[in-house]
This record gives sequence, C-alpha cells and structure tokens, in this order.
Amino acid sequence: MIKTKLVVAVCFFISSLTVFSQEIQEDVKGKDFIIKDLKSLSFYGGTIFQFTTLDNDFSFFVGGKGGVAFNRKVLLGFEGYTLKSSNTSKDNDSKELSFTYGGVFVGYVFDLGPKVQLVPTVLSAWGRIGEREVEADGDYVFFKVTDDLFVLQPELELEINVIKGFKIGLGVNYRLSTGVDSRNYVNDDISGLGGSIAFKFGKF
Repeated sequence: MIKTKLVVAVCFFISSLTVFSQEIQEDVKGKDFIIKDLKSLSFYGGTIFQFTTLDNDFSFFVGGKGGVAFNRKVLLGFEGYTLKSSNTSKDNDSKELSFTYGGVFVGYVFDLGPKVQLVPTVLSAWGRIGEREVEADGDYVFFKVTDDLFVLQPELELEINVIKGFKIGLGVNYRLSTGVDSRNYVNDDISGLGGSIAFKFGKF
C-alpha cells in the first residue's frame, strides 16, 4: 500500500514537473528579446554638425557618432563634440573658449514611414572647458584648463533615408551642463538649446 502511494506520488510529481516545464518553454517562446540573432545587429557611424550657444554667443561644434542598432530599434553607442567656433573669454578678448565633451548615448527608432524615422536619444558625457591665449596673427600661445563637467544631452532627431547605407538626420537638442565651477563660467553659461545635422553611413 505504501509502495503504491509512493509510486502515485512520484508519477504525480513527474507529470507536474513536465507540465511546468512546458509552460516555461511556451512562456519563453512568447517573449521578444532585444538580440534575437546576429542578423538583428546593425552598425553605423557618421559626422555631426551642431549649432548652439555658449554664454549667449553663437557656437559651432563638429562631432561624431557611432553605434549599434538592435533589431533596428534600440540604439547604443558613443558620441562626442569639439567646439570649432571662436568664442572669446568673458574676462579677456585675447582668450578663446575651448570645449570638448563625449560619452555614451542610448536611443530608440520609431518608424514614421518607409523613408523617415523619429529617433529620440540621450547622451551622457564628460567634458572639459578651457581658455586659449590668442596672438594677433591667430596662433595659440597656450591652453589653460578651466574645469571638468558632466553633460546630459537629450535629442529628438528626424532621420531621412537617402540611399541604401546613407541617412541624413535633423535634430533638436538641449545640452544640460553640471559641475561647472570656474572663475568665469557657471552651469547656465555652458548649457543651451541646439540644432544638428548628421550624415550617417552603415548597415541600417
């Protein structure tokens, strides 16, 4: 009698375990993963021209972006910028402001149609501002580091498919700078609204 009950209990346990295992497998099959296979990965990179303000002065940055797209939707990569316009220092017209920043960005692609996508991204970056002494002939005498800072830059970009492997992006962003504690500048001076145009190449 005891053996019979034991056999029944073992059979019940095994059947319950089988049903539970089948439910787990069905649940896993019903889930969608970011990376399904290697074919779901695509890579791209390009050049970005950014127009914004620094200390209420027009500023022009040149930058680059490169990343990976998972299932053509989730974006992850690196992005960085260097100030190219001549922005004079607050305390001395013979000095020019220098500013570089770069870091990691994440984003998502929303398809608006076969040729257009809406791409919101957020860049988390470290940066450095400084001042360069300028001679009358335009040569730089020395570079003085002013301060390190952190930049958080959300952007909303409209991507246009031009040809296979090439896209143009038109974006609007806001550069939020924190940690600026120098003699001449504060956070608000280095923060600002901006616009960008990007030329992207890759496997999309």
